[in-house]
Amino acid sequence: MELALKAESWAIEERSQLLSDMAPVPIYIKDAERRYMVANKIAHEMAGLPAGKLIGLTDQEFMTPEAERIAAESDREVLDGKTFEKVETTRVAGQERTFLNLKFPFVDEHGQTAGITGISTDITSKRLAESLREELTTAEAEAIEDLRASRQETVERLALAIETHDLRLPDPCRL
Repeated sequence: MELALKAESWAIEERSQLLSDMAPVPIYIKDAERRYMVANKIAHEMAGLPAGKLIGLTDQEFMTPEAERIAAESDREVLDGKTFEKVETTRVAGQERTFLNLKFPFVDEHGQTAGITGISTDITSKRLAESLREELTTAEAEAIEDLRASRQETVERLALAIETHDLRLPDPCRL
């Protein structure tokens, strides 16, 4: 019976790992000392580490000091029992990336906060698209304003030319 329970427990862990590895976003759990206890495939890739090598490490061991500082601040909030959701930009594997970070307490069997659960969605492309859309909108508005100003200038010049031309012609009624 004990062997069957161990096998079932192992199978559940394997399925859980498989499920998290299939997720297209980093998913992880850290303990109260902020060491990684669980990390999916994408979390390892983001850290620049082979599968399984993130387990037992802290953020200090693979993040830049600035990125680690940002992570530590939100981790402290979560360890205090709060849920954390924020858009953050940081350098990952030498590239600036923007993430929607969601962190919440990992609780033990007694309901006490035992660590940090995190899911980080890379929204770099979305933010870039939004920025480009804003730039295009601004450029479009400027182009429209330039066209309006140019059109107004053209109308004013034509009106002046017509007025000047009319002043030079003899009055047909006086002939």
